[in-house]
Amino acid sequence: MGYLVFNQTLRVPSLFAFSEHDQRLGLMFRKEAAVMSFCYEFPAIRKFWMKNTYLPLDILFCRAGEILAIDQGSPLSLDLVGPDLESDLIIELPQGLSRDLGLKIGTKVSINHSIISLSQYYERNRLQKI
Repeated sequence: MGYLVFNQTLRVPSLFAFSEHDQRLGLMFRKEAAVMSFCYEFPAIRKFWMKNTYLPLDILFCRAGEILAIDQGSPLSLDLVGPDLESDLIIELPQGLSRDLGLKIGTKVSINHSIISLSQYYERNRLQKI
């Protein structure tokens, strides 16, 4: 668990999907609202779908610390969502939360993640592979 920081002032708790497995799973099968961030090593055009995702989402596509696009994901939809723009961070929020927080295209975003939670994440994943 870590935080997203919008415009250097607004902190929002977020789960983070760093591994390929976590990125494939995302918020699928969850019945409770959550925020999840998908961090990528390099920018690329990325599309998301809502397969096995039960709650409607706002999906924010970001690059270089700035929101480029905000799309909506409909529960269980197999339609691809996302702009034809390269992104290196994608954030899933409960639908309407981006509006409620005043997030829009151009909003600055950064990640605040404790080194302890990162080391616990990597240790857990390393042990699963042994």
